[in-house]
Amino acid sequence: MQTLVSLNLDPQVIKDLQAGQPVWRPGGKINSPIAGTVVEKLITPGELLTAGTTPCFTVADLSRVWVMTQIFGSDLASVSVGDSAEIFTGIATNSFSGKVDNISALVDPTTRSVMVRVVVENPGDLLKKQMYVRVKIQAHQESSGLLVPVSAILRDDVNLPFVYVVQPDGSFARRHVTLGYRTGDQYDIPDGLQAGDQIVVDGAIFVQFLQNQ
Repeated sequence: MQTLVSLNLDPQVIKDLQAGQPVWRPGGKINSPIAGTVVEKLITPGELLTAGTTPCFTVADLSRVWVMTQIFGSDLASVSVGDSAEIFTGIATNSFSGKVDNISALVDPTTRSVMVRVVVENPGDLLKKQMYVRVKIQAHQESSGLLVPVSAILRDDVNLPFVYVVQPDGSFARRHVTLGYRTGDQYDIPDGLQAGDQIVVDGAIFVQFLQNQ
């Protein structure tokens, strides 16, 4: 009965149990060792619990959270632990500031990306579990490259990105490119284009339509 007392069960309920009398849904209190929010419930009503071994709830302090984002090979050299980051949810106009806390040593075999962990202060608990966000990392290292508008990027039948390059005779030729990071409405192109190349920016989709006829 000491266990029931420790759960702050009503004393009258305990007496009824000791006397073998039926009770209706006795309730107790389980105190969490930390302050926070219940983010996961692992038990159901009527389940038999084993003291010290049955996990019941997951409690987390949501005032500071981890945001997981993915970067690709072309950006790896530019991102370091300690870099500042800005998180956008798309729900509110406010953004959240954070810092890169960890860069995974493994490459995802499906996406060919590397997972990056950003530590973010979460005032008002606005960032939620499983929420999709957009992350902008401010790299400390300077870099140079070619930027092209997002509207110039098209996809072929196997989903590979390409642009239309203007030829000397005025025609348009497809050229596959490698997409790097995105900044605003532009993509960095680490491979596939050279300085001075002229590409179709507006109306590229119509050029693709005409060539497919």
